[in-house]
Amino acid sequence: MIYCVEDDSSIRELMVYTLQASGFEACGFQD
Repeated sequence: MIYCVEDDSSIRELMVYTLQASGFEACGFQD
């Protein structure tokens, strides 16, 4: 599980999407 903490929602969504598309289990948080 990879946790992504990013306050900019567009960057956070892109990072989580890219990780999930690469086969990783990822979750994003605002802060």
